[in-house]
Amino acid sequence: MPELYWSEVGWAPEEIEEKETTLATTAYNKLINMFISLEIFPGAHLQERQLAESLNMSRTPLREALTRLCHESWLTINSRRNIVVRPVNLTTVREVFEVREMLELRGVDRVISDDAIHAAFVNLTLVHDTMVNMHVDDFNYILVNQKFHAYLSTIDHNSLIVGLWKRMHLENIRLAMLALSSTPQRKKAVHNEHMAIIEMLLKRDREGARKNLLDHLRTIRANLEKALGRSTLLKS
Repeated sequence: MPELYWSEVGWAPEEIEEKETTLATTAYNKLINMFISLEIFPGAHLQERQLAESLNMSRTPLREALTRLCHESWLTINSRRNIVVRPVNLTTVREVFEVREMLELRGVDRVISDDAIHAAFVNLTLVHDTMVNMHVDDFNYILVNQKFHAYLSTIDHNSLIVGLWKRMHLENIRLAMLALSSTPQRKKAVHNEHMAIIEMLLKRDREGARKNLLDHLRTIRANLEKALGRSTLLKS
């Protein structure tokens, strides 16, 4: 599985820079990838010895990585000293999508008010066309999908908004993977919904673009909420 690095439009598969090569950092990066790709599912219980064996390293750097992940709230340690991957619950979904709606609707407004239609059309169409023509695993598909939404959220490079997007981006990927795994047949619909947003932007139809974006995000949110309703593992 590819490692991830932060680029202007999100985390993308690339080689980790050489400064990021300590064993503890390697363990941290691999575990993050396993969490957001659903190789390790939300709510899963982890065993230190098995993780050390699977990562082919001693427990000392692994413990350092686990401590960092606990500090970042990816992991919790329960009363029985079990290491548990943070579940996804309805509160997580609600909070993430409330923020995404604010950021992405703001992006639609900025595209039109700043007369950034051409640049948005080029960039969003490139992402759309890449997704349509991709024949890869779901994880890499979702990484490209997230670039569409990252572009709208961070279009004017507001440093505070970019920082906020960075903090929530890994959770966005994990939620997108959960949504896709629960409704794998929705890829074509996603492509159509993205294109509908692009077409409204090209027409400078602010209200049409906002409506299409909201419909798209709320459909994903509804599918996630349905998936949570069916699962006992995801919820805390």
